[in-house]
Amino acid sequence: NDITRLYSPLLKELCLVLFLHSLMGRHGISSEKANELLWPGRSVKDAKNNRSVNIVKLKNILDKTGAYTLLKENDKWVFHFDNSDILVDLQEYLHLLEHTCPTDSAGIARIAAIVKRGAFLQETEYSWLDKFKADISAKAIPLLTHFLENNAAPPELVIDICDCILNFDSLCEEAVMFKCKALVTLRQHASAKKIYTSFIAEYEQIYGESFEMEYTKVIEQC
Repeated sequence: NDITRLYSPLLKELCLVLFLHSLMGRHGISSEKANELLWPGRSVKDAKNNRSVNIVKLKNILDKTGAYTLLKENDKWVFHFDNSDILVDLQEYLHLLEHTCPTDSAGIARIAAIVKRGAFLQETEYSWLDKFKADISAKAIPLLTHFLENNAAPPELVIDICDCILNFDSLCEEAVMFKCKALVTLRQHASAKKIYTSFIAEYEQIYGESFEMEYTKVIEQC
């Protein structure tokens, strides 16, 4: 059942604040910090009332999803889903990043299957969220790039991995090179040239200078 319509913009942000601050080595978020992020400029009393009301609303929605924990530990709000009952792709992704070695093609393929759906919360913008997005891409790009550089993977998997990297960084030169060469291996020359042409146009727009490597050198480089 799709329950996303039950989330107001504020409840969505509250849920993300509580959940993300309970992941990736973080141990929850204090009421004061939550107030600062969600109700800046409000009095302590007003912010506390808003927080209390909206946490009750959030719990009512979460009760429809299954097992979860939302409690206060050491003056911090801690929020976890029960992994045995609820699948959270972000939790699976972070687990894979932690436990997948650069030669594990099955683990890498699973990471690619998650990430190729799109960048993390790509249509959601909050100033506090930027750090989380940066941390998630910073963990993935070195692992995926190392795999490409040190393993002879099928071109289809190479393309999936490159798409993952490009979701995080559209100007990653290594990902563009590997993807172009994989497409050429599949005899998709027009697609490879289109990827390269699009890349150099964006590169010039962002950096104000031309990309130095010609197309023929790109597909020979990897």
